[in-house]
Amino acid sequence: MSKDIIGRLVRPKALATAAGAAALSVSLLAASAPSNPAEAQNCDQILGTVGGAVIGGATGSLFGSGRGRRASTIGGAVVGGALGSRRDQQARARCLEEREAQRDREMQRQLDFERQRMLQEEEVRREIEEQRLYEEWRRERMREGQ
Repeated sequence: MSKDIIGRLVRPKALATAAGAAALSVSLLAASAPSNPAEAQNCDQILGTVGGAVIGGATGSLFGSGRGRRASTIGGAVVGGALGSRRDQQARARCLEEREAQRDREMQRQLDFERQRMLQEEEVRREIEEQRLYEEWRRERMREGQ
């Protein structure tokens, strides 16, 4: 009898379908994650929500029969979508933080470049002034020597 109940609750064909859907969703989610989110054009992602809904719906379809199966499928899709949405929100926050950090690094590089340029300009001015003073001193010495 317990085998009959388990057979009704979990059907091998439905289990294989759910496993396939889960594997496909996971591979899509892994492939869609940018290797460097700071370089990504768009931080908005919905694949976690969609993937979570697919996995949740597939998992929910394994349970119940008739209207109960429909309800468990819908419930699983809703719960999976909510969990996937949370993942998307976390990924978006991480992406935006990395973008901001990239902008900060770029600004720091620009400031460093400008600071170095100004230091070099000042050094050149100083060397020109020293050369002018030396030339002036040399001319005076030559006048005194005549």
